[in-house]
Amino acid sequence: MKNFEHPNPDTNVVDDLFLNSPNSYWFEQRDEPPTKENSLYLTITQQWFDEIVSGRKTIEYREIKPTTQNRYLDLPKKDNEPVLVNDLLPEDALMGINEYNDGIFCFVPKEYQYLRLAVGYNKDRDTAVVRLKGACTMPQRLPDGRIYRFNDEEIEGAETMKQDEYFNVSYDENGELCYWIIGFELGEIVEVNKK
Repeated sequence: MKNFEHPNPDTNVVDDLFLNSPNSYWFEQRDEPPTKENSLYLTITQQWFDEIVSGRKTIEYREIKPTTQNRYLDLPKKDNEPVLVNDLLPEDALMGINEYNDGIFCFVPKEYQYLRLAVGYNKDRDTAVVRLKGACTMPQRLPDGRIYRFNDEEIEGAETMKQDEYFNVSYDENGELCYWIIGFELGEIVEVNKK
């Protein structure tokens, strides 16, 4: 699957999709320095790094996948602590990272204070630390703006289809599943190290 593309790619501000979502969370701003425990670390391309440190890009979007969900979401711990879920979920909600649940995401984001960005994986690279204001989860959208919803059905020939073709074949406007995106609203640039 290709990376999430915002349905309005020309915007670099927090728009209505973010502000009016039932899945928006604003982080309590604490007066503490960046640490490993209160920071989310992400790698990024040079283009988007430059947009962020210039202040033109104010949200960083990422797909929520099984491989990344523990970094982005407040999920149950191994010792069976209670699950923190969205208070707006209907009583009959299904739990899972792909459940649509009338557009209300099951889980809440981890509350980080800072985002640590690094360009690529080389040792000698540009880095930055940015304060986080909040996060919002949103269903992934198709290029025409519709929410990509689907059901848990096997699609014949799926392995040979291009992504757009697969989305068209598997799309169901009443599907019970969707892919979720998390957007981190960026605040003050705390530190920039250019190499």
